[in-house]
Amino acid sequence: MPIALGGKLLLGSFPVNADTYVLALPLQQGNEFLAILTYIGGFSAATSMIIVSTIALSTMLSNNLIIPVLAGPELMQLFPKRLMKIPVYIRRFSIVIVLMSAYLYVKTIAHGYALVSIGLVSFAAVAQFAPSLLGGLFWKKGNYKGALTGLLAGFFIWFYTLIVPSFVNAGFISGDLSTYGLLHIGWLRPSALFGLEGMDYLSHSLFWSLGLNAGLYMLISLFSNQTTTERNQAEIFVDIFKYSKVYENAVVWKGTVYLPDIHSLMSQFLGEKRTTELLNNFARQYQTDLNAEGEADGRLVAFAEKMLAGVIGTGSARIMVASVIQAESLKMDDIVDILHETQHVMELNKKLEEKSEELQKATAQLRRINNQLKQADLHKDDFLSTVTHELRTPITSIRALSEILLDNPELEQEEKNRFLETIVKESERISKLISQILDLEKYESGKFLLTLLPFDPEKMINEAIAPLIPIAKEKNIEIRLMIDSRRKEIYADEGKITQVINNLVSNAIKFAYHLIEIKAEIRNDSMYFSVTDDGKGISPEFHSLIFDKFYQARNQSTRKPLGSGLGLAISQKIIQLHEGIIKVESAPEKGAKFTFSIPVARTFS
Repeated sequence: MPIALGGKLLLGSFPVNADTYVLALPLQQGNEFLAILTYIGGFSAATSMIIVSTIALSTMLSNNLIIPVLAGPELMQLFPKRLMKIPVYIRRFSIVIVLMSAYLYVKTIAHGYALVSIGLVSFAAVAQFAPSLLGGLFWKKGNYKGALTGLLAGFFIWFYTLIVPSFVNAGFISGDLSTYGLLHIGWLRPSALFGLEGMDYLSHSLFWSLGLNAGLYMLISLFSNQTTTERNQAEIFVDIFKYSKVYENAVVWKGTVYLPDIHSLMSQFLGEKRTTELLNNFARQYQTDLNAEGEADGRLVAFAEKMLAGVIGTGSARIMVASVIQAESLKMDDIVDILHETQHVMELNKKLEEKSEELQKATAQLRRINNQLKQADLHKDDFLSTVTHELRTPITSIRALSEILLDNPELEQEEKNRFLETIVKESERISKLISQILDLEKYESGKFLLTLLPFDPEKMINEAIAPLIPIAKEKNIEIRLMIDSRRKEIYADEGKITQVINNLVSNAIKFAYHLIEIKAEIRNDSMYFSVTDDGKGISPEFHSLIFDKFYQARNQSTRKPLGSGLGLAISQKIIQLHEGIIKVESAPEKGAKFTFSIPVARTFS
C-alpha cells in the first residue's frame, strides 16, 4: 500500500505501469542503486514463484493426467528396470510444456494486462472447482455426470467472458465479437452475457460461470442416477467423522497377493533400500513377519498403495497395485458393508457402555431412594412419637384433674371451676392437634379443595389477630399493622389465609421481645403478607427445616417451644395450594421475618 500510494502521488502524471512502481519510484528520485537492489529482489522472488508453481503444475499433470493413462502392465513390460525414472522424465517433460505455454501466453496475449488482472483471471478459473468440491464433501446426491457438466459449463463461460476478450485485444479474434456478440447476437457479448450489464468484468464472469456450474451440478445430479461407487463414496466422504475411526482398521481389500510381488513393485518406484526400510517399519508397527514368502494382507496392500501415491500419485498407484496384484474385484458396496459392520460393532460397544453407565446411575438412584425411604420411616416414627407426646400431655392433665374432682367432692366451688376450666382448655388443645393432623393429611394427599371468594385483607388480618391481642398485651408486646389500602378485595380461601396469619403471629408472640409488625402490600399481580418480630431469630441453616413437620421431632435435644410443630408445615401447604411462596428471613438475635405471597385475582388449580 505505501508503494501504491507513493506511485499515485509521485508518478500519477506519468505513463508508468503500476506493476513497475517499485522500480520507477527510486529511479524517479535518482537512486539507481536502490532500483537495482529492488530489481534483484523482485527477480529472485519471481523466479522462486515460477519454480514452485511450475513444479506443482508438472507434478499434477504427471500424477493425475499422464501417468494414470500410461500406468499398467504394458508400462512395466516396456520399462521393467526403468520405472523409477519414468515419473522423473514425465515431470521434466511437463515442466517444459508448462513453461513454454506460459511464455507464449505472456508474449502473445497477456503482455497488455497488469499482473493483478492475470491473477484474478486465474482465481476465477480455480473457483470453478468450488461447487463440485464442496458438494462432494457435504452433499450425498452429487454424482460424476453433474460435476463434469457443471465444470465444463463453468469453464466454458469463464473462457468466453475472460479469455476470449484477451484474444480479441491481442488481435487473434475480430473485435466484432466484443462489440456485437457471437453471430451478431447482442445478448451473447462476452462483457454483457445474456443481457446482464453494469458489472465489472470479473464479477460478471464469476456470476454466470459459478451460477451455471452450481446449477447444472445440482440439476444433473438430482435427475440422474448415481452409480454404486458414487453412492458409496459419497457415504464415506460426507459421513467422514462417522467412519474415520473405523476406516483405517476396516479390511477393505480381498484377493490373493504374495509378499515378493509387493516388494518388487515398491522397489521399482522407491528403490530397494527405501522399500526395505518402509517394510521393516510396517512389520514393527503391526508386529508381523514380512520375511516369509506367504500372502500379504489388506493392510500391507493399502500401505504399499499409500507409499507409491507419494511418488506417482494416488490414481496411478491404485492402477499399478491392481495390475501387479490382480486382486479380486472389490466393489464399494463391500467397503461400505465392512465399514457399516465395524461401525455397528463400535455402536454396540458404545451402547453397552451407556447401558453400564445407566445401570450404575440406576443403582445409585435406587440407593438414594432406599435411603430416603429409611429416612421417611424414621420421620414417621419421630412424628408418631411427637404426636403421642403432644396427646399424652393434655390427656394426663385431664385425667389427673378429673380424678381429683371425683375423689374430692368437698372441694370448694371456685377450685372446682378452675379445674374444669383447665380440663376444657386441654380438651381444646387435643381437638386442635387432631384437626391439624387431619388437615395436613388432606393437604398432602391432594384431597383438599380451596374455597375461593373475594374478601377484604385488612378485615381478615384484624379478625385473625383478635384472639391473640390479649396474649400479646400480657407479654408487653406491641402488634403494629401496616396494610396497603389500594386494593380492597383479593380472591383466596379466607379461612385458610386467616389460619396462616394466626399461626405466624402466634409463633411471633412466643419469641418476640417487644414488637411484632404485620404488613400487607400489592406488588405486581400478587399480595404480599409479612410478620416480623424482634425476637432471638433463627440460624440460616434452619430456615428450610422449620417448615418440615418433623423438624421438632429431629431436634429433641434442643428446648422445644410450645405447640405441636405443625403450624408452619400447614401454613406452607396452604400457601402452596394458593400457588404462592412462603419463606423466612432471619439471623440469630436479629428477629425473624416470615413472608408469603398469593396471586390477587386468579382461579387456582
